[in-house]
Amino acid sequence: DRSPSRGLGDVYKRQPAPGAVACAAGGATAAAHRAAPCEVFFWLDIFSVPQSRIVSSIQHIPRLLTAIGCVALVVDPWRQPECLTRVWCLLELLHAFQARCDVRLTMCREERAAFHRALHSDYAAVQAALTTIDARGAQASVEADRRLILSLIETQMGFGKFNAELQREMTRCLAQLGATIVEHGRDKARSAPKGAGAHAPRAPARGAPSGLSLIHI
Repeated sequence: DRSPSRGLGDVYKRQPAPGAVACAAGGATAAAHRAAPCEVFFWLDIFSVPQSRIVSSIQHIPRLLTAIGCVALVVDPWRQPECLTRVWCLLELLHAFQARCDVRLTMCREERAAFHRALHSDYAAVQAALTTIDARGAQASVEADRRLILSLIETQMGFGKFNAELQREMTRCLAQLGATIVEHGRDKARSAPKGAGAHAPRAPARGAPSGLSLIHI
């Protein structure tokens, strides 16, 4: 029998630099293995969702995401994530949240270091960068796709509800990521030899959720 599979769907449509993809994919793979040791595969939406038949393709997105179960969202650069400005990405991301997929934020190693520093110093700025979403200004490589998807969003949900749902879920993902980083830092501090200069917990960063105490990692 084959071991259970865990999928990681990358909803980042416009590929970043190869190094960024490799680092992000590697981090997402490690996260999946930590959660449940199993076979890991990567889903590339362009192969699963033919964009030449956009209306019929969109109808299959919820089923595909439900079957996969896990989505890695590459927020790169984290200060202005391009994925949050792409209409296909936003549509797939909303379907992922509605399907109760395990959505994980990931980024390349260089971005991650700066991201961690910002979490300590200004959580509110990080939250604004990752939750400021307005589908009305989102772009697509094919203008006809953009117009059609925006029309579907407007008629089926309305932009206000669409944006608000994405913002709420991204806020939750960010808080979850922050808690994971905090726990990782605590594990490092506990395992450091005595006198090795382990960092004590810092006061919560400005704007951080109640109860979130960040430590240097």
